[in-house]
Amino acid sequence: MSLQMSKRNLLLFQHFLINQRLKPHQIHDLAAAKEKEMEKVRRAFGIREDYVEGDALKRMKERTLE
Repeated sequence: MSLQMSKRNLLLFQHFLINQRLKPHQIHDLAAAKEKEMEKVRRAFGIREDYVEGDALKRMKERTLE
């Protein structure tokens, strides 16, 4: 799963929460559960905590401009 897909899923999840008219504590509980799930996915795919999407391409571009 790419981080792009993860961001899309997060947006869909946020829209779902808004449409469900959940109480604030429920939203925070669900967000915490989602954060925990995303951490598991990150570890499963071996993605570093400091990963920045597109960073490798940025470094490659900087090298070619030197």
